[in-house]
Amino acid sequence: MVSSIAVGFVMLGLLFYAHAPKENNNCYTLKPQLTASVFQVQRDIEHQKNLAWNEMTQLVKFYEGFYSKTYTCSAGFKTIGYGFTDKKFVNKGFLSEKESSIILESKLRKIETQVDTIVKVKLSPYQKSALVSFAYNCGVSNLEKLVSGPGRLNAGNYSSVKKLLMMYTKGGNKRLKGLVARRRSEIKLWEKR
Repeated sequence: MVSSIAVGFVMLGLLFYAHAPKENNNCYTLKPQLTASVFQVQRDIEHQKNLAWNEMTQLVKFYEGFYSKTYTCSAGFKTIGYGFTDKKFVNKGFLSEKESSIILESKLRKIETQVDTIVKVKLSPYQKSALVSFAYNCGVSNLEKLVSGPGRLNAGNYSSVKKLLMMYTKGGNKRLKGLVARRRSEIKLWEKR
């Protein structure tokens, strides 16, 4: 939302500047410094979004691990790459790391769109990235449970996310150290500015 507002200001500034009468009266023209600062704000926002996205992608890669060949995960699913269980990938039997990174990026971008739809409050790039990581691991239906309902994120309670994330640390009714560590990493991402 912040970036769309900034883009709006930039576009408005450019439109005003391009169509303003060419008079010496300063009320008709934008000062070059103002235009430059609007562009700088937009660059800063994009830079933060890229940093948050890259950090989240590395987090997902770290916790999923990369497997070039099909294996059976602890939950009993045939898996390949960075935790892909889709038959079209599993049935290949082999994926390169480069191929897996491209697939992962596509999957994370799809989840990002779902986060944008499910979450009704404004998020920082790091907060959004934390929720994308969570949804990649736990599923979009669990993301909806995490953020919806009284006293949760969609009701404006940002602090609820930290507490609720730690409820998703079990596999096979056992608390798993790997999931505890993953949720803690997502909380760190959530809290980053």
